[in-house]
Amino acid sequence: MDNLLEIDGSTGEGGGQILRTSLCLSLMNNQPIRLFNIRANRKPKPGLQAQHLQCVKAAQRIGCAHVVGAELGSQEIVFTPGVVQSGDFHFRIGTAGSVALVLHTIYLPLCLKADGPSTITIEGGTHVRAAPTFPFLEKTWQGHLQSMGLKIVTNLLQTGFYPRGGGKIAVQIDPVAEIHPRNSHQVPKIEAITIDSVVAGLESHIQERMLRKARQLLRGEELHIHEELTKISGGPGAYLAIVTETSPPIAFVGLGELRKSAEQVGADAVKELLHFRQSHQQIDPHSADQIMLPLCFATGPSKFTVSEITQHLLTQAWTIQQFKVATILIEGELGGIGKVTIEPVNAPSVG
Repeated sequence: MDNLLEIDGSTGEGGGQILRTSLCLSLMNNQPIRLFNIRANRKPKPGLQAQHLQCVKAAQRIGCAHVVGAELGSQEIVFTPGVVQSGDFHFRIGTAGSVALVLHTIYLPLCLKADGPSTITIEGGTHVRAAPTFPFLEKTWQGHLQSMGLKIVTNLLQTGFYPRGGGKIAVQIDPVAEIHPRNSHQVPKIEAITIDSVVAGLESHIQERMLRKARQLLRGEELHIHEELTKISGGPGAYLAIVTETSPPIAFVGLGELRKSAEQVGADAVKELLHFRQSHQQIDPHSADQIMLPLCFATGPSKFTVSEITQHLLTQAWTIQQFKVATILIEGELGGIGKVTIEPVNAPSVG
């Protein structure tokens, strides 16, 4: 295949992000790809795991694509996209793999390339480690995308924690004609905070201890508290989310894990909030690589500052630039404050 783009999945962070972004951009550009060394740096289980395989299958389905190598453990695939189509899609990961990361793979082509609205149901993990939890997805990610003009609404149908999963989200996506660039120089002014604490299938004192620790560390702040004991869950679990009352809101989440104290869950969320606020920058480190991708298809250049340059951000920029859809400049050092400039090569291709 003469125009096959080859991408080394071991570059940078060497995780599933290269796979997801490559699948998305393959559909956006109608670009066949060969992706090799998939998740090569994720020992002892490199290659496609259940969550990553579902990303491939989701991209294949919405894009009427032909795929070679789509099986568990595979470290190489060839993905040849077809025409992106709207529809009513249902994807089951089968584990506690992140529903958010499957959504991240397919939302942009459905926004810019599909011929009509789509509904998506994804089953798996909604609140799992090393992935966007649903509070972040609903408040922060969705808020950023809506400010760019994208029409996406997410709904939590059932909570799914590690290791059982069993969560479910529903997403409504409407096509749009363009994406607005981001050039606001305003730093979020965090004056009030909402704390959401949720416990499923565990003793109520766990929720009390998470909240007590968060309140203790946030003494003097204006706090709004929401507590929930939920039975709508695929299994036991707990989390505490601190959500800023800004536009868009920013969610900082502490997630319960086996042998992790309830106090540590509360402290984790507070620590992330304070680190971001003390940086006096525009974008939190979890949002930066996620907003970078749609801004590559905006109607003009974008600039923003980020509280921390992560390897995730650098890997995302490298992957995007393999497809030549934008020029990306990241100023600053890994682990420090940074400035990101995105120059799209072309206006988005719609329809």
